[in-house]
Amino acid sequence: FGQAVDRQYAMKELYRIGTPEALEALLERYGVNASVTIVDQDEKRELYDWLVSAGEKSISPIEAYVSRADGVYWPLKALREFRRVLRPGGRLVVLEFDEPRNGLIRAMNRLYTHRIMPFTASLIARDGSGAYRYLPRSVETFLDRDRLRAAMLESGFASVEQVPLTFGTCVVSCATVAR
Repeated sequence: FGQAVDRQYAMKELYRIGTPEALEALLERYGVNASVTIVDQDEKRELYDWLVSAGEKSISPIEAYVSRADGVYWPLKALREFRRVLRPGGRLVVLEFDEPRNGLIRAMNRLYTHRIMPFTASLIARDGSGAYRYLPRSVETFLDRDRLRAAMLESGFASVEQVPLTFGTCVVSCATVAR
C-alpha cells in the first residue's frame, strides 16, 4: 500500500483526473486499512470530503464500488452520515447476517454457510470459480449485533432496537433519531 506520501499523491492525482473511473479507483482506499495511525483516518476523511465536493458525479462510482467491494472499513462514518441526513424521528433499518448465539444452531449455521450452501450453489449454477464461497467470508467482516448497536449509538442515534431472525442468523437493527 506504499508510503503515506505516495498514497496521498496517487489519491490527489485520481481526484484531479475526476473521471468516473478515477473516482471509482479512488474509492478503493476505503477497502484498505493502511495503518493504525491517524494518517489512515485522515486520508479517508479527505477522500470523503472530495467525494462530497464532486457531487452527483460521484454517485455512479460509489454505486459501482459498493456493489463489488468486499468490505468498506469505515462503518462509523457511514452511520454518522445516515444520522446526519435523517429527520428527527427518522429511522435507519439495517438487516445483517449474524452468528447465532445458541451454540448448536451456530455450529449448524457454519456447516451450512461454509460447506453446504457454497457446494450446492456451485453445482446448481455450474460455477467452479469458487464465487459462492464469497458470502460466508464477507459475512465475517460485518459488525456483529452488539458492535453494530454500539456504533449506531456512538453515531448519535437516540435508540436502537434489534430483532434476531431465523434463529439469530440475521438481525434487524432499527436506529431512531431523537425527536
